[in-house]
Amino acid sequence: MKQQRIDKTNPLISQSDIQDSDNQWFDKTIVGSIEMLDPLTEDKGLTLKIEYTNLPLTMTPVIIGRDPKCTLQIRDGKVSRFHAIVYRFGKNFIIRDLNSTNGVFLNGVKISAKELQKDDEITISNHTIVVTEGPPLLAGYSNECAILFYDIANSTNLCEIYGDKFLNYVKRLVETLYNKTLLHNGCPVKNLGDGMMAAFGIWDDGIIEKSPVEEALAFAIEASALPGIRDLPEIHKRIGIAFGPVTKDETDGLDLYGDTVNLASRIEFSNKLYGTAIMMDSECYDRMTDKKFLREIDKVRVQGKNAAVTIYSYDLQAQSIGAGESMKSIIERNKVYRAGINAYRAGDFQKALLFFTKGAVMKDPPSRHMKQRVETILNKKTKLTIGNWDGIWNIEKE
Repeated sequence: MKQQRIDKTNPLISQSDIQDSDNQWFDKTIVGSIEMLDPLTEDKGLTLKIEYTNLPLTMTPVIIGRDPKCTLQIRDGKVSRFHAIVYRFGKNFIIRDLNSTNGVFLNGVKISAKELQKDDEITISNHTIVVTEGPPLLAGYSNECAILFYDIANSTNLCEIYGDKFLNYVKRLVETLYNKTLLHNGCPVKNLGDGMMAAFGIWDDGIIEKSPVEEALAFAIEASALPGIRDLPEIHKRIGIAFGPVTKDETDGLDLYGDTVNLASRIEFSNKLYGTAIMMDSECYDRMTDKKFLREIDKVRVQGKNAAVTIYSYDLQAQSIGAGESMKSIIERNKVYRAGINAYRAGDFQKALLFFTKGAVMKDPPSRHMKQRVETILNKKTKLTIGNWDGIWNIEKE
């Protein structure tokens, strides 16, 4: 799909498809809910019409803004770089304000997010985009995608201590996460109060610039770096990603179910155990072209899934420090952990304890967790039967 670049002097110039995202901290988004309207009929679609350009809506989101990488570029100083986005959700199209400076108006009313209907008028600065009837969609949702869960650690306790200050921060944060998800070609599926669930690669449009897993990880890295709030302790985030088939429900918007969703949720929770921030399953790992900062952590069974899953963490510390002595120490730390895991899976718990203890001294959170686990095994405080040991640990979400 070609982008449409709009201005008064040269209304239509083609550019390449959007490939990157905005890096701003969106801190002024108007929070609003989306009113669910009657779905479009299967034989009808929608088209955006602005001046000399007609842009039929497809499963590919349309980003509207001043930046040349936008799908629909409007050259106007009052239009933000990434001003708004139109995307498919359930059986309808939604327009969402991406925290623009001057807002988005739908039929004269300022909105945060709203479903579109035929004959709607979108106003951005002094530009009017008319929604007209369009061709039917030729593609649908993908049957497999990368599912991502984002959660704030210890949110209940933080809410009890800091009250509205923390709640307002979380509200703004979730709105920011929605925006950034969309700019990484992901679909925000649901707000979980102190976090969110998103799907990457769910729009089966046949256009692949970056794999869904790579987009999900890029979003996770960016989301983990979002700032906290003054006078509050450091906010720790946990992100879990899994790739696989999903079951779709378009009864009321869009919801996703199945083993992949369950696994992503369990992986997000596993960060709490291992002291990590971003984790993914082996299906994600296999789809990554750059595995430089990915580190195998464990083989586990999660509740509701019999097959063992290898889980990996993304090393934010290694990614941030670059080369030098600090990187050498991280490489050594990883070697120590790898030796501990090998001994642990072989059932040599005394040897594993030595390596994990060394890793814990090196201030490695996964080593610290594994040290405690092995001590529990050696002290016979677990139901583990050594004779049947397969090196796989069962994880149950609290």
